[in-house]
Amino acid sequence: HGHLEAEVFRMTALAMAIATTALLQLSLAAFSPAAEALSTAGATADASPPSSASKILRSSRDYRLLEEVPHDASSFTQGLTYFDGHVYEGTGLEGKSRLMRHDPTDGMRTLREVPLSPSRLFGEGISHYHVWRTDERTGDRAREHRLIQLTWKDKVGFVYSLPGMELLREFSYDTHTGEGWGITFVPHRDEFYVSDGSEHLMVWDAETLEEKRRIKVTFEG
Repeated sequence: HGHLEAEVFRMTALAMAIATTALLQLSLAAFSPAAEALSTAGATADASPPSSASKILRSSRDYRLLEEVPHDASSFTQGLTYFDGHVYEGTGLEGKSRLMRHDPTDGMRTLREVPLSPSRLFGEGISHYHVWRTDERTGDRAREHRLIQLTWKDKVGFVYSLPGMELLREFSYDTHTGEGWGITFVPHRDEFYVSDGSEHLMVWDAETLEEKRRIKVTFEG
């Protein structure tokens, strides 16, 4: 468990750093293989390496910043995820929480917006993910893409279809603090890693959304 916890701590720290940067200026980045598992806070993305002609604005060990795009400063951003050429943004604040789909090739124009209901809910982290479905007639397996969204103190979450953003289900959950903060999908495990502001990470099954275990993350042991 020590190796796994160390890896989870590094991945979580990376996700939090990227999320903080996104709150200040929403950016599109191409991620190295080491960081693709956590492309943004609560996000997965199929990112391709930039061509040699791409202009790199800034780079580090884990990412290359290719472009800066406009962002609505009135949006209280709580989660970002990238899927199929679009940026999905989840915002917070009671009465103002919403889920949006933006076009990053057109000045981050908002293509669709879904308010949280009831309006008293405070939206939190989001993540694109997929589940596998088998065609009963052909037996073929295919990915079904979805988006999951947490709320802050109400212990309720939502699952939407992608790209349509139609509400598929509402579910209840609990965490160590009783709050929902960030969420990210780990594809090779078919699991979500969920944070709540404490030293604990909740691990959920991506299919059932049931908690499987908790990981206590500490610094230097």
